[in-house]
Amino acid sequence: MINRALFCGAGISAGSPVGLPLAQDLHNNLCKCFFDAARVVAPEYASIAGFNQIKNMPLNVIARLAVTAGRSTAEELLNLFRVMIPNEAHMLAAVHAMLGSLLLTPNFDDGIERAYGLLEGSVHLPSWAAHEYHNALKNWRAMLQPMTQLSIVASSFSSADYSHRPLLVKLRGCRQQGWHRSLVPLHPSVRFERHRLTEPQMIAMRAAAESEHLAIAGFSGADVDCREALFSLLHPGHFSWTAKALKSELVDRVQRLDPAQPMLRPAVEGVRASLPHADELPHWPDTSVANNCFESAFEQWAAKLPLNDSAVVYSQLLAASGLFEEAESIRSVLRSPRRVLASVKSSE
Repeated sequence: MINRALFCGAGISAGSPVGLPLAQDLHNNLCKCFFDAARVVAPEYASIAGFNQIKNMPLNVIARLAVTAGRSTAEELLNLFRVMIPNEAHMLAAVHAMLGSLLLTPNFDDGIERAYGLLEGSVHLPSWAAHEYHNALKNWRAMLQPMTQLSIVASSFSSADYSHRPLLVKLRGCRQQGWHRSLVPLHPSVRFERHRLTEPQMIAMRAAAESEHLAIAGFSGADVDCREALFSLLHPGHFSWTAKALKSELVDRVQRLDPAQPMLRPAVEGVRASLPHADELPHWPDTSVANNCFESAFEQWAAKLPLNDSAVVYSQLLAASGLFEEAESIRSVLRSPRRVLASVKSSE
């Protein structure tokens, strides 16, 4: 067993064959959906300047969507983040768990769980997967034989046994155990912007920080609450931070903690570098798979969004960004007697 922890951001799920969006890309795409609706409902008020401003704000878009359009709408979006064929970063993370690392992630997808299940034999590749994936899995299984089922903590963080291995902590919840209330609120009266993790979530983060080494891979810092939690717990020489790209101010902040960090490279390289003897593992393919296409599934989901609900969310985002006049102008149109029932895409 190794006394290590791995914190995985959205970047580990960006590589082929998965291709899930990074946190900022998802934020931008959702804001674009709501902006498109506002342009249809109130074209004279929805401005490009307003749209550009909300794109750059750390706003809890999914929580607002859940409250306005219903929990099921948000959950349908989150269900799009299912992984059929994991990528190499997922497979390496699963090996981390198998060898005793504590895994944590704010990600919505189930790539790590599926990778572990493939190694364990409780999960199978889809029938349409290319032969190279089946051959690669056979080679990985020949070298790796998980003896224990992966435990997942996605709720009841304060009562979890963090000494148990193998263990994966899903800080935003998951489809099976339910989504965390900061992501899909249970009640309309919710404080949308949470810049701090809850105390139960912090218990999990502290458990990771107390390990010999905390590897952070594929995390851009877009999740403000996770970012601030990490900075409160990191110690020089006891962590590594790998991401394909980071904002300059975040790079400076990391370097003030440890001048050797961060390392700007693909997330998979950070996961691999933090895993002992990773170079001895067989090659895992990175061939794109059409059935894994998130973009088309997202477009189909977005096409069903009601215009009114989407425009309401957009007005909320404007108000949260300080653009009160533009937000109220759109709301005044929404309060008018006429009703808009069509979806965003069908009205373009």
